Amino acid sequence: MSERGMVPLLSLTDIRAALLKAEELLPQYVPEIAECLQMFHEVIAFQPGDLIEYQKKDGDWVPGVVVAHMVCEPRYICSPGDDREKPTDPLLACPRKYVRQRGGTA
Repeated sequence: MSERGMVPLLSLTDIRAALLKAEELLPQYVPEIAECLQMFHEVIAFQPGDLIEYQKKDGDWVPGVVVAHMVCEPRYICSPGDDREKPTDPLLACPRKYVRQRGGTA
């Protein structure tokens, strides 16, 4: 795969270890850390190879298998114009490398 097409991988084991250590060392932030841990547990609730059912757009549930985990790279939801309260189409989910300050480079 070319360097341009490579997506950095995050170690779920390392993320879990860091969150558990933070929970241990930073008791004043336990609610925030607990929220992050809950989100993390939702990400890894199912493992590749688990037999599951998933809901299609039409609402029907079909049998399936978990093929992989997917945690997307950070993205910004962007709209043309200047007012975030009045977005116009198209709304785009832009990876960081495609977003920069106006009038310059990132």
